[in-house]
Amino acid sequence: QYIRQRLIAEHGMVCALCGKPIESEKELTVDHIIPRAMGGATIYGNCQLAHKSCNLRKGNKYIDTETVENATEIGKKGVDKA
Repeated sequence: QYIRQRLIAEHGMVCALCGKPIESEKELTVDHIIPRAMGGATIYGNCQLAHKSCNLRKGNKYIDTETVENATEIGKKGVDKA
């Protein structure tokens, strides 16, 4: 609970995986950047906020920070439909 509250206070309720706002606590999950199944610890530096659906889609995969940053930028700007 402490990690969740600290992440919300520092980053707001924004999904680290898609970059879109998390509308309610019901949609909110704490995602392990390095999954627990791969030895990731439940510590602040290994956790980020995510929509339940984004977290389920990610599953037990590790996604590097460059990929996450690109996804966040796409989420903020939207995708051109040309």
